[in-house]
Amino acid sequence: MKSKFLLIAVSALFAAAALLSGCGSDNNYVVEDEPVETEAEPALNTIGEPITGENVLTANLTNETGRDIIGFAMKVSEDTEFGANLMDEGDVFTAGEERILYYDAADAFEAAAAQTGTDPNEPVLEPAFDIQLTLKAAEEGGEDTVVVLHQFPFGDLTAGELRFEDEVAFVTYVSSATGEELTTKEAELKLKEDEAAAAAPAASTTTATTTQQNSTSSSTGSSNSGSSNSGSGNSSNSGGSSSGGSDSGSGSGGDSGSSNQGGSSDNSGGSSGGGDDSGCIGDEGLVY
Repeated sequence: MKSKFLLIAVSALFAAAALLSGCGSDNNYVVEDEPVETEAEPALNTIGEPITGENVLTANLTNETGRDIIGFAMKVSEDTEFGANLMDEGDVFTAGEERILYYDAADAFEAAAAQTGTDPNEPVLEPAFDIQLTLKAAEEGGEDTVVVLHQFPFGDLTAGELRFEDEVAFVTYVSSATGEELTTKEAELKLKEDEAAAAAPAASTTTATTTQQNSTSSSTGSSNSGSSNSGSGNSSNSGGSSSGGSDSGSGSGGDSGSSNQGGSSDNSGGSSGGGDDSGCIGDEGLVY
């Protein structure tokens, strides 16, 4: 019995020793993390053809104008005409949507470099660009609105929000150079005021010219009317005088007093037609 108990005790000791030796072994068990599936973000729609190159302008733009954008065109600020619509026909840049703009400005940069000259110390001129937006009418049957963002800050902007307030379009963005949040609204409002002030004198000049022309035409008409009346009056008076003279020479009776020659002729006629004997004519034609 004792030997059996001793055998059990020895077996337990060996088991404990084996367990302790296993804990100190160099066997390390690594639990690998299971891969986590993530949904890929949908690719952003573009404005213009996705291209790469040294002179390709790009920017992430979000439409915060409150209106759908159905037209997007660009030009060098010094030019007068905008280029073709960079959006496909029927394409809509919806309110709240973010897109990536691609614009190939190689021609503009080459033209600017050609104007710089040959002086190596002279800085290379970088062209400025304007963006024309066509905002879809807010109401069915209304008119679309065309606005312009002047001298868009491509050099200091990687992402921005397009906005439309107080009848001007502008962009808000975080400056790549300083990290500040900037906006072009004040510059756009100032430009609008300057354009209105420049247009006011031209409108005043046009109004003054029109008024002067109308005044001249009116004066000419009055002069012509006065000349016609004067001629008519002279002709009438002359005819009256001739008529009076004819009546006066027609006889010596009282009827001659009705002549239009005037008061003196009337008095003369009255005297001739009176009953005074001193006014009688004898058979020999002598007055007695």
